[in-house]
Amino acid sequence: MQIQFSNRHNDVITFTQLEENKYLMQGGKYCRYGWDSEEDFQSKRYSFVDPSGGPYISQGMTMGYIHQNWVGKIINYITVDEESGNKIIITYPERIVKATVNKKDEFRIYSAEGNVITTKESFNEAVKWIEDKYERRQVS
Repeated sequence: MQIQFSNRHNDVITFTQLEENKYLMQGGKYCRYGWDSEEDFQSKRYSFVDPSGGPYISQGMTMGYIHQNWVGKIINYITVDEESGNKIIITYPERIVKATVNKKDEFRIYSAEGNVITTKESFNEAVKWIEDKYERRQVS
């Protein structure tokens, strides 16, 4: 699946799902990158990428920000293909799905195999659970 996103500078940013947890981000003239204290520049594992004009993409966000079909796919990190300069977004294997039971929302975390692992009361709690599982929680 390929999605084109026009940012506020009218640049077209293209997102292509390469694999279940891997997305190619192309476009934008200039980008800034940042990494958390767990990484360094040499690792090429960034916690955010921000092309001029957007969209700002960061660890812990859902890919649903880009397209509805990708809701619940949570960003682990962003890297850059050195040859092409394209950004590669890596998501966690788990997916968060909202369900309503007895008129109350809950957020189910599914494994890559499609099994419910756990349920949380909020989307943010579900993201935190996934990040904690991989010890990738951002320091606020």
